Amino acid sequence: MHPHETIQAALSLSSEGANQTEIARRLGTPRRTVSDWMRGAIPRSADAAKSCTNHVPGLGPEYAYLLGLYLGDGCISRYRRGVFKLRIFLDAK
Repeated sequence: MHPHETIQAALSLSSEGANQTEIARRLGTPRRTVSDWMRGAIPRSADAAKSCTNHVPGLGPEYAYLLGLYLGDGCISRYRRGVFKLRIFLDAK
């Protein structure tokens, strides 16, 4: 998960006219992530555990935490029409 400040910086750069590729380079984030933020798919919280687990029906925080440890960098995010997406990031950072 990215800190709230990074997301806000991306949105600010976008409002100043920077494109998604430039924003991704400047902030060191994947372009696809910046693209998601630009279309409104912004996590509810900068806290990874809360933003990725507190809105998934039937998935308790303990299980979600364990799943997160198992998967590494990833989260379950809610998308339009109640669809959930498991996103896994393989980043050396």
